[in-house]
Amino acid sequence: MERTKLTGRIVTPDDKEYERARINNNLSISKFPSKIVFCQKTEDILNALRWAKENKVPFRLRSGRHSYENFSLITGGLVIDVSEMNKILINSKKMTAKIEAGANLGKVYNKLWKYGMTIPAGTESSVGIVGLTLGGGIGMLSRPFGLTSDNLIEIEMVSANGELIKANKSENSDLFWACCGGGGEETSASLLHLHSDYMLFLMYLSSLFHGNGRIWRQHFGHGKIGHLTQMSV
Repeated sequence: MERTKLTGRIVTPDDKEYERARINNNLSISKFPSKIVFCQKTEDILNALRWAKENKVPFRLRSGRHSYENFSLITGGLVIDVSEMNKILINSKKMTAKIEAGANLGKVYNKLWKYGMTIPAGTESSVGIVGLTLGGGIGMLSRPFGLTSDNLIEIEMVSANGELIKANKSENSDLFWACCGGGGEETSASLLHLHSDYMLFLMYLSSLFHGNGRIWRQHFGHGKIGHLTQMSV
């Protein structure tokens, strides 16, 4: 049986970009992976997991490098990094977005805004969308629109056995339920499908805030919407 080969952009300690590739935002906990795979497509994730299993190599998953305890790094093992898988596909008719796991919030917000859309999510632009969504996702719009995970329609992920799995309310529904807030550190997601249909309400808030402060306070000044007065539209 032919053994699996690593694919994607592979960085090792001998490469000049290794030092930059290995670090996370928290520089106080240094770890030194033996290999870092920057996946370019879902097949690269599949191959990385299969390779790690065949070679009995410990691995970690990484997207936005925001694990404060650096759980997404490992000394002597394999880091599977999806940050270069960051395409975003907008369906303006259905008001939904398919977002690859490596996209960060800054890219997501900027892309959606071009279509007059947004999602309830976080406030730090470099945070990865996948970790935020699978961990719940709290932000400025959480009170009126819920968590980011509340707007998750479907998720595509890779199992520990290297199999591609799709989960939604009708297919692998138990797994989908677990991913809506409980999968921040445990799931190898490759694609998220989210509702993104909040533009009309945001424009309404904007017109109230800028056009008539009295109406704004009448509608939203007593906790009905929450602390949205900090939002800039």
